[in-house]
Amino acid sequence: MSKNISNLSGRIGLKENLFKQISENTLSDSPKDINDIPRTLLSSSEENNQNLVNEVSLAGEILDFAKDKKVNLIFPDDYKCVDEFKAPTFFIEEDPDFEKVLQLDLGPKTIENFKKTILSNGIENIFWNGPLGAYDHPTSHDYAEGSLELAKLLFEEALTNPKFSVVIGGGDSAAILNKIGTNQLKNLIKRCIERQLADPINRDLLSLEFPVDDSYVLWNYLASNFFVSTGGGASLEFLEKFLKGEGNGDLASYLPGTSTLMELTAA
Repeated sequence: MSKNISNLSGRIGLKENLFKQISENTLSDSPKDINDIPRTLLSSSEENNQNLVNEVSLAGEILDFAKDKKVNLIFPDDYKCVDEFKAPTFFIEEDPDFEKVLQLDLGPKTIENFKKTILSNGIENIFWNGPLGAYDHPTSHDYAEGSLELAKLLFEEALTNPKFSVVIGGGDSAAILNKIGTNQLKNLIKRCIERQLADPINRDLLSLEFPVDDSYVLWNYLASNFFVSTGGGASLEFLEKFLKGEGNGDLASYLPGTSTLMELTAA
């Protein structure tokens, strides 16, 4: 299972239960050196700075815990960097100086290696929580590329590999999917279906139509092994309790409000 940790605060319980059952974990936005907080990340708010210190401290605990459990943490090979958040252009750095630059997204080498790093070793279950970069940057769409390419890669794999399952949790992650247009998504689906046809079949004589023009419906309901949840914190809380109980308890006990939802579904 591969997991992207985008918001570390309050996730110690999930970390402890998750690392007991996985062999690989992806942290895409965590600094390599957590001893000092780069000045580029500090603000004028003492409270925000203290929260950041707590986050980095928790990241250190995760690194130590992963090492103890022999879980492989995958960091980016390169980054899209800027001197200032609203800078008009970015540059690529493999080992950026965190005191001087901001990393707003994954670099091209990291994206190119997605298939090797994320789909390696026969991984069959993916849980993705949170975008990988500054996908909602006010002046540039370039920093959504890492998240968009990851989404397309996972969806293609789910459509062509019945043993592969993906759960995407979090409203921000769902917003990333909406950045891929409906026609673009339909073309991706068509390519996946065509790849599974026998070679003698003349694809030019086939026409694939979709009864809906809603990309969210296509993402979430086309394949039973690809699910998008808009509840980021709720999905993490559910997963934490599910893993802790090894899935043996009543599902309704893992998340407040679940019992009510299940009753409504059964009605």
